[in-house]
Amino acid sequence: RGDVLFENKKDERMVFRSPCGGIIKAVNLGARRFPVEIIIERSAAEESVKFEAFSQDSIKSLSREQVVNHLLDCGLWPLIKQRPFSKIADPDTAPKSVFINAAGSAPFQADFSLILKGDAPALKMSKAIPSAENILPETPAYTSTASIRSCPETPSTPSQLRTLF
Repeated sequence: RGDVLFENKKDERMVFRSPCGGIIKAVNLGARRFPVEIIIERSAAEESVKFEAFSQDSIKSLSREQVVNHLLDCGLWPLIKQRPFSKIADPDTAPKSVFINAAGSAPFQADFSLILKGDAPALKMSKAIPSAENILPETPAYTSTASIRSCPETPSTPSQLRTLF
């Protein structure tokens, strides 16, 4: 889990990582040969790439460059979108404002009540990052959250995991 699946041809620092360990069974391409779906057959032995972890206090001491490089290396940067056209944000450009959206309403969007279940400190930490003086000084940050409802426990994971883009 966490190995590089592919990289952005315009910026090789921007990588897309695997959500699980296993064997790639198929890469389904859409219009203009854009990868629409990657089918990975999960292996029984789950191995993960380890990334550096930060506490809320240590994040405040990081520079913007360190945060950007960490997000690029971990494969999380492609999740940061630039408005108004929802393109992947340019890591070399500081934003005018930051919007943290944990209230998804788009079709087929991940359910944030499942993602954030039992991890409320992660949402609090995400709110602290933009406001840290050394990361994005004088950049307003806005947070949108839906109420986190209780979720049933999920059954065992399927043998194939589909990654949609």
